[in-house]
Amino acid sequence: GGDIVLNKKKNIILSSEYFKEIKQYIGQTIITTDGNTLLASDDKAGVCEIISAMEYLINNPEIKHGDIKIGFTPDEEIGRGAHKFDVKKFDADWAYTMDGSQIGELEYENFNAASALIKIKGRIVHPGYAKGKLINSMYYASEFISKVPLNESPEKTDGYEGFYHLNSIKGLVEETELQYIIRDHDFKKFKERKNFLTKLVESENKKFKERIFDLDYQNFSFDIDGIIIKPDAVFNIIHGDPGENGVLAEILEKNQIPQTGCDNYVSQLTFNKKKFIEFVDNLDIPCAKQILLKKKEMIDIEKILETIKLPCIVKPNNGGSSIGVSKVNYIDELENKIKIAFNEDNQVLIETFLEGQEVSVGVINRNGKRIILPITEIISENELFDYNAKYLGESQEITPGNISKESEALIHKYIAKIYDNIELNGITRSEFIIVNQIPHILETNTIPGFTKQSIIPQQIEVQKLSVKEVLCNQIKSIL
Repeated sequence: GGDIVLNKKKNIILSSEYFKEIKQYIGQTIITTDGNTLLASDDKAGVCEIISAMEYLINNPEIKHGDIKIGFTPDEEIGRGAHKFDVKKFDADWAYTMDGSQIGELEYENFNAASALIKIKGRIVHPGYAKGKLINSMYYASEFISKVPLNESPEKTDGYEGFYHLNSIKGLVEETELQYIIRDHDFKKFKERKNFLTKLVESENKKFKERIFDLDYQNFSFDIDGIIIKPDAVFNIIHGDPGENGVLAEILEKNQIPQTGCDNYVSQLTFNKKKFIEFVDNLDIPCAKQILLKKKEMIDIEKILETIKLPCIVKPNNGGSSIGVSKVNYIDELENKIKIAFNEDNQVLIETFLEGQEVSVGVINRNGKRIILPITEIISENELFDYNAKYLGESQEITPGNISKESEALIHKYIAKIYDNIELNGITRSEFIIVNQIPHILETNTIPGFTKQSIIPQQIEVQKLSVKEVLCNQIKSIL
């Protein structure tokens, strides 16, 4: 009947005095979050409830029932997960959402919801010369927030009452973003809430000679000569940020616009090198040992070298084109190379240097069929396949490479295993180092480079396909 410690390190506690309803369940199992996210416990509770209910029905066959189907979909707040749910295929007469709440509670109505992103553009000027020139976007963001009715927020409303929920604020002098969730059971009132924010933005803009407030209901449309244009589909070929890290994919998914390439979840996973290597390691695919450093943490060289021996590789955790990547041979080089990597990202990886044959493996989807392209062997003139080797001709790229049949078979096996466990899509390229005939994966690029110097077009031609045909096939697959 006491408090539940969710996160001892951060002193996050579920108070039995503040949340008195948990005292109803003394002696029972309560599914909780670890304190870092709100919906973690909601989602976990739902999964536990569904699986427990199915287990009970299986173990008690005397209970008569019709066909039962179960499905899992994320994010009920504004429907960004639900819009992908195939209702026709699910083919159920009735469906109920199960998640974290009190035992016996049944809600049988839905609300209307939308996400509104308000961007306030400022103007940064040196403070010594700022009078009449500087526009601090954060001040005007705070004024805007004060004009949205506080008594119509989640903490002030109940039952059928709608609300404006300020979900996040991100700001600097030059730009501030406000993310609102709008919700109302009454559709007419829901539209009025959206209209209120629209008029408030227009009212605030009239105070300035230029438009500094911008409101986006995540429509992903644009205006040309007064005509609103919304794309039917997007061919995403942006290497790096925002095309490859899931930022663009998330916007497109919110607006139900199909795109080539992987979805937001897969893009985020593969772009984060540490998380991706943890993922493939769980699939028993060989990879280098790694340590993750964060920018504000103190660097302990001795502790690093207890786990990672020299020589080692230092690189940004989120990044591409081998920018900020270094090989470290001597201990007195390590700290400086870490600083170089931190110039590119707030997270840096230190990983074991793999001495072996570097290869690159492209994969395409053609007419619904996965094709692993001929493997390219990379022979760099430098210590690494770095930026100069990739883009300034300081390497040889041999397709198909001089690779043993055993290594090639293992690469194909590992690629298939990755594809079978996450929904990789479109055109991808994975990098391996072959050590004693065993391929070790380095990373997978979900939107690899596609210039004349890039590896994928070379592999497509060796496969005796035309680049034009492959690209057209990608577009047709999403229309």
